[in-house]
Amino acid sequence: MKLYRVAGGVAKFGPGQHMLLTPAQIVPRRAVLELRDGADGSADTWVTTITAVEFKVGEVIGLPELERRLVDILVPLEEPTTEAEQHAVNREQGRQAEADKAKAAEVAAKKKK
Repeated sequence: MKLYRVAGGVAKFGPGQHMLLTPAQIVPRRAVLELRDGADGSADTWVTTITAVEFKVGEVIGLPELERRLVDILVPLEEPTTEAEQHAVNREQGRQAEADKAKAAEVAAKKKK
């Protein structure tokens, strides 16, 4: 996962796009987003788009990978520029580590059977 800032034009995503959004980004788009892992959107949350979604210049979103068509619109954040962005990165890294541990434990349990 990497954070990107919309730098030029409008970033448009179709249905099925996975992304990390802040609560402020989720609220106005809630009707077209599916929140993952039982989240309520009160914290930075991974979502999947149900229909088309757009982001304006200056917005920061987390993406699993950058599509080629967006390279002129989205700029990768090499270093988080705000405390909120750093917290988003830290939370996501923590979530990923926990998910990896759970998956490893599940695999180990299946092998024992």
